[in-house]
Amino acid sequence: MMFKIEIKYQILLFSLSTTLWIFFLLGSLSTEYFQTWPALQTLIIVDIIPAILLIPLSYYLLQSVIGHHYIRASLFAAFYASIPLVIYDVIYIAFHLKKGLFFFFDYWYLTIFYFIPWIIIPIIAYKIKRKKINALELN
Repeated sequence: MMFKIEIKYQILLFSLSTTLWIFFLLGSLSTEYFQTWPALQTLIIVDIIPAILLIPLSYYLLQSVIGHHYIRASLFAAFYASIPLVIYDVIYIAFHLKKGLFFFFDYWYLTIFYFIPWIIIPIIAYKIKRKKINALELN
């Protein structure tokens, strides 16, 4: 049986991703998209804090909103938490700012974040699934 995530959840995930990207864009306008900040500050604000916030958000979305098929749903969530950001950054940085596709190196902190959802969200899904299986085994 093929797993399909409902369109309303896809719209929710896409909307969350887009909204967060807009907030980061607006917050970075005076910093040349975080280029003027020291590397450690950029790493903390652009990668570490969002990664930490992604943990409870992923748990909530997978457990309460999306429901079951946690591992498969986590791949959808990781997709929507990263791919739209890549596309927006390519449009904004590569084309609007005319940095070209080599921006992935200059804007290393963005490149790092593109991979974070693909690590965190499936781990959260696996933990939820194990917790459910353990609860069933105890009954």
